Amino acid sequence: MAISCEKQTIEVERLAGSASFQIPVRAEAPVPGAGRETVEALMEDAFASLSGAEAQSGRVLVKGQAQCQAVYRLGEEGGLRALTARADFEQAVEIEGAEPSMAVRARAVAEHVEAAYDNGHMVFQVVVAVSVRVKSLTPVEAVTKIAGDEPVEVLTSRVRSARTSAENSETAELSDSVSLPAALHARVALMQWAEPRVESVARDLGGVRVSGAVQIESLIASSVSGRPVALVRYQMPFEQLVAMPDWIEGEPESEAEVTRLSVTVEEGAEGGDAALNMACSLQVTVSLSGEDCADAVSDAFIAGDGALALTRETLPVCAGAEAVQVRETFRGALLLPENAPGAGTALAAHVRPVVSGWETENGEGKAQGVLEATVLYMPSGGDRLTSVRAELPFAVKTPAPAGEDAALSVTASEAEAAALMSDRMELKCALSVRGVSWKTEDTAVVTAAQEAGSAPRRRGAGIRYPEPGDTFWSVARRYRVALEDLKAENPDMAEVRAGTPVIVRVRTPQSAARPSSQEDSRRVL
Repeated sequence: MAISCEKQTIEVERLAGSASFQIPVRAEAPVPGAGRETVEALMEDAFASLSGAEAQSGRVLVKGQAQCQAVYRLGEEGGLRALTARADFEQAVEIEGAEPSMAVRARAVAEHVEAAYDNGHMVFQVVVAVSVRVKSLTPVEAVTKIAGDEPVEVLTSRVRSARTSAENSETAELSDSVSLPAALHARVALMQWAEPRVESVARDLGGVRVSGAVQIESLIASSVSGRPVALVRYQMPFEQLVAMPDWIEGEPESEAEVTRLSVTVEEGAEGGDAALNMACSLQVTVSLSGEDCADAVSDAFIAGDGALALTRETLPVCAGAEAVQVRETFRGALLLPENAPGAGTALAAHVRPVVSGWETENGEGKAQGVLEATVLYMPSGGDRLTSVRAELPFAVKTPAPAGEDAALSVTASEAEAAALMSDRMELKCALSVRGVSWKTEDTAVVTAAQEAGSAPRRRGAGIRYPEPGDTFWSVARRYRVALEDLKAENPDMAEVRAGTPVIVRVRTPQSAARPSSQEDSRRVL
């Protein structure tokens, strides 16, 4: 018996490998004027950015930079000082199955920062957490039709393989200036943070237009009595067209990352308002998600005396991506150390999330970890600015799974603190989870079919009793009868039921003879 197959090539995007690891980074900067004076670091922070992530044979090489900043006090000075430091990092991580042609998505976050004075320098010890995902695009030839000398019954299913069709990045240079009230007596910007938020992604002529806002927070030195610092927040809107060929179809997705941030204070004329000048570089990345579709054969048999051998392959098909955007308010109590000055007026707070793990339960994701919080406050009855650090546990849920097929991150913003009692403060901030969760389904397809000899059947009609889980298809396959004929023998049944008798008729070759053309092969959707 001659068997012929038609095939269609499907490109399947697979997760070739992933890894999460930490890189210790050391950065330092000279402390101007430091000598015998004591140097006290009151608040420190860092953010990490990647300049490259390259797939190589069996590994991925990542490169980036950690940018650090600190506010400190020199000796008995009443005012505060600030400095910055930078350090490059580079590390290779082994990922089995990685190849140079594969696409890499990587993200770096400064998880932990410590600053300490050492021999004329402020030394930063930073722990950079890096997550890497390597994806491959594999072509698979799936059988879509089978024909032979005897009639062939085929069961097909719609296979949809989502994949990245195209990706591109553009850099947006943003700048703005706002007035600071003269009553603030703003002198200098000490520290600054930025959190970008993508609010709209839409196809446009020549590309994809992305818009949103960058929330900038700046710690300002002030000469107001009893309030030496103030925290200023400002939303800087952005809109960027990321070039993308119009002929490439697919749903656009976007993310944004701040790669450079500069905030300065320009003092006004005597008695006049000061100006807060802000500038940042924003890297906006857009990817288009397309899909390959095929009506692929998942099962087949010969409705006759011939036998059919099928070669199957189970494909981990990406069925689509779900954008995740969750925002929750966190509240917790921050206890002061035993010997710390009593809580008075909280002036500024900053929070850094450190995620200890992700888990998925009942289809929902959950991130948990600790918030590294720093609060600057004026002690009750004191006039010398003090800082306190603490770690507070947190957990935040997402509507989408947070397993291997997800790229999610947690950020914190809008941190505020207030004294509850002399030994504790209330801390409040906004926790945001953003990213993408991919849905992967294992789909079985037939990749080859061939004749496997003959297996004559007994002719005639009989009563058969289906087993639990049986369908018209499974019964027809078991007794090698045409699906249409089986349904015709049992016209009052919409589907077979376990224990309910079914008439199965195996016809003689003469009555079962059919043209062996490809068009006559049965297809069941």
